[in-house]
Amino acid sequence: MISILSILLRAILILLKFLFIIFFTKSSSIENLGIYALLVSSITIIVFIFGAELHSSACRDVVTENTSDKKSMIFSTHSFFTCISFVILAFIYFIANYFGYLKPFYWLGLPIIFLCFFELYSQEVSRYLLMSEKTIASNVMQLIKGGLWVIPILFLISKSPEEEHLNLVINGWLISALVATLIGLFCLRKALWFSSNIDMTWLFSALKRARVYWFVAILAQLQMYSDRFVLNYFTGAYEVGVLSVFQNFTNVIQTFVQVGVIGIFLPKLISTYHTRNLSAYIQSIKKLVAQSAIIIIVISLTLLLCIREVLALIDKQIYFQLLDVFYLQIISTILLTLSLIPHIVLYSIKADNTLFKIAIITLPFYLISLAALVKLYGIYGVVMAAIFYNVFLILSKSAYAYKLIKGSVGDTKNII
Repeated sequence: MISILSILLRAILILLKFLFIIFFTKSSSIENLGIYALLVSSITIIVFIFGAELHSSACRDVVTENTSDKKSMIFSTHSFFTCISFVILAFIYFIANYFGYLKPFYWLGLPIIFLCFFELYSQEVSRYLLMSEKTIASNVMQLIKGGLWVIPILFLISKSPEEEHLNLVINGWLISALVATLIGLFCLRKALWFSSNIDMTWLFSALKRARVYWFVAILAQLQMYSDRFVLNYFTGAYEVGVLSVFQNFTNVIQTFVQVGVIGIFLPKLISTYHTRNLSAYIQSIKKLVAQSAIIIIVISLTLLLCIREVLALIDKQIYFQLLDVFYLQIISTILLTLSLIPHIVLYSIKADNTLFKIAIITLPFYLISLAALVKLYGIYGVVMAAIFYNVFLILSKSAYAYKLIKGSVGDTKNII
């Protein structure tokens, strides 16, 4: 039942995001879409850098900790760290702005700093809701932050000149992130609460344990969003706008799997492996694989059947001319989503060093191939590089996951 409600809430969110992408694409310039894509990429990378992936240690500790006071200490200390990160980010912003380093990035105004903070903290609160098995509340947060502001902002965009569109989007996103954070904290109040017990010993220990996964996450985000910056360097914001529209459509596959499957099974994987209930752990992996496969097939077929009608509604010929890019992007996104399964398995057994090893070895090859293929084939080269990279991720992470689980369980036939 929880899984169905989670998927329903995320379906509403996806629908609202679809409406935003379709009507923003229709109403604004493709260059604005490209800048918006670069803005989203920049915020995402900043959030990962200053979040330090502390949640990778904190959420595991909350799941395995027995007493409510210690759980709340972890939550309070994590919240304290997030505030310190915001202060550091604001200081760096003012220094960079004073010396003129931000002039080429005119869209990185002061509201972006507050947006980064509320985006980061809302994500952390949402994760604590998931770890507290409040999946519905977590998805309500995501709906508020990611979708409910869309309709009023689209109305304002339809009444405003193109040069104001980005500011409207940024302000709408900022307000919704603030509201979502407050509602998330309210929903979390009975499971976790703020405490004056800020444990610096735990914080430094957690940061030390998270450092490898932090590097892995940063490398993963660089891989995920570097394509937009590389494409912008070689061709400009116009083609970035086209690519981002196709990526936003196909990302529905990954989003549904993360929310409808991974978000539900992750706490179970962590807890069952921690308690060495290996039989339940293996069964959870099997269900994770099966349910992910079903969602991938259903969503992919839906996208293939509906894409031409959606592009007809947008009514810009460039998207029909580059429709082959969309088909390639579906393949790339399916492969990326499949790679999340062994990734989550490795995360649940605390194989952070393995994830780091894979990321640090493969990223340079990806960036080199990306630059070379984009220079040769433009927007097509972006998707080609991603396909090759995602295939390698699936093979390498699955091999490591199988090997590590085999060492714990023994016979792992048909697990992964």
